[in-house]
Amino acid sequence: MRHYIPIHLLILYYYAHVQSHIQYGIEIYGLTAKTHLLPLDSIINKSVQVMTFMNYVDHVSPTRVKLGIPNFKVLFYRSIADKMFRIINKVGHAHNSFEFGTTTGTRSLRSNVDCVRLKHKKIKTNLGKNSFDFAGCQIWNFIPYEYKQVNHLVFKKHMKFSINWDNLKL
Repeated sequence: MRHYIPIHLLILYYYAHVQSHIQYGIEIYGLTAKTHLLPLDSIINKSVQVMTFMNYVDHVSPTRVKLGIPNFKVLFYRSIADKMFRIINKVGHAHNSFEFGTTTGTRSLRSNVDCVRLKHKKIKTNLGKNSFDFAGCQIWNFIPYEYKQVNHLVFKKHMKFSINWDNLKL
């Protein structure tokens, strides 16, 4: 059937039936060990191979990027950034159950002016790095200040098109 359907419709099918299932609960299982997430990246890569008639030994990443399909890590970062925006700006119903410490930048850089950074709890183990508090603070502090001062829909566009998530390390 993929022989008769144009690529833009195959990409829509991917978003509707593959990525939507991956995004369901991504904040929960995205915080697990990295080895448990490899099958999800494999599903994304296999979908790209099927849509573009790639050989199974070909490198998928350039084609995936060209089609605009994010890998699991980028989907996870976008989702956590969206949840942090909702919590900090009190959008929705669950914002009262989270509290984050704040700190201001001690360096006098122009990029840090008026920028309040979130401070996570002290982490003693690698297990603590897989908590929402830690990941949320790291991701929120990575986002440029000017993107945090917009409404929710503009914020989501910036998360999708303007931020290079490859530079973020959790």
